Amino acid sequence: MASTTRKHEPRRYVHGAASSRSSTDRQDPRVIVLFVALAGAGGVLARYGLSSLVHSAALPWMTVGINVLGSFLLGVLIVAHGTSPHVRTILGVGFLGGFTTFSTFTVQVFLDAEAGAAGRGALLLLVSVAAGLAAAAGGYYLGKAAF
Repeated sequence: MASTTRKHEPRRYVHGAASSRSSTDRQDPRVIVLFVALAGAGGVLARYGLSSLVHSAALPWMTVGINVLGSFLLGVLIVAHGTSPHVRTILGVGFLGGFTTFSTFTVQVFLDAEAGAAGRGALLLLVSVAAGLAAAAGGYYLGKAAF
């Protein structure tokens, strides 16, 4: 006999917005694309500004910090119930997509390993993934409690 109790299913994150969409929340897709692009430029400029504060050996750790902060903010964003799906798309795909630096992070890990500093690369990998996951969960639960 099948149970009528449904397990809690995780929210799906599709194109920057939680998958539940309101029929009253329609917008011209060209406008959304424009806002995503502008927000992405803002995220890139924010990342550049933060990265320019440090030099040489500290730069990979700034990348870790940016990725952890982005994970936390995305965790908050996906449970911000008062936020429209379009705003979540603009902020999640646009700003946070431009702000976080996964490709920079993976290249840095590779370059460390290639240069014989595999231990440092492994440490960056471990800290980025563990801290990013913890930040995403923390942001999600904090946002869920707040919204």
